[in-house]
Amino acid sequence: MIKKTFLILLFSISTQNILSQVSNRVSELSKKLETIHCAESSIIGVAGKPSIIYSNYRKIDSIATNKELFHFAKNGSNSLRFYSLKSLVNRKDIEKVIWLYQFYSKYPMKVVYQSGCEVQTISLTGVIKQELRLIQKIIGENRLDIIDKQITYYKKELLEENITKRKKLYYNGFIKDLYKEKESLKTLAKWSQKELSTIIDKLESIDKTER
Repeated sequence: MIKKTFLILLFSISTQNILSQVSNRVSELSKKLETIHCAESSIIGVAGKPSIIYSNYRKIDSIATNKELFHFAKNGSNSLRFYSLKSLVNRKDIEKVIWLYQFYSKYPMKVVYQSGCEVQTISLTGVIKQELRLIQKIIGENRLDIIDKQITYYKKELLEENITKRKKLYYNGFIKDLYKEKESLKTLAKWSQKELSTIIDKLESIDKTER
């Protein structure tokens, strides 16, 4: 009963109050997501259509401070909560991530998330854990090193005298996409496997406490 009452109070927070705690520029960008209660990956659907929701959030993430993202993660729409949690994990703001995990362990919330063609309902604590495990996997597979090797390979292929225009177009496209992926993964280099294991263990101990 107490949790239910708390959630009602939480949702009653006005949009004006939420936006008053972030910069004018971030507030303006966040308006497009303040009534959106789902989240999407960068590409969705069978045709691989770019997600407008994801694109709108990326604009926020590019200029928002950790403090502003923390505010959205607590008080924003489901969409803003989902994306802000992922961003704070990627930015390695451990203190805020643990606080938010404890918060959503006590007051659970879920969000509908579409990745490609797959649609699932995931808890906000699950979002945090999922992002940490993804970073673990990327670091464990040395994805950044693999990208560098792929870029080197395609650049070498472009120097071949008998390369066709079609291949040249494809290879340049591959290189461009690889550089984009590399840029998006740069922030993950802040993490070490030991740090990731430690924080995941911490979250699991919180789970045991809340049972």
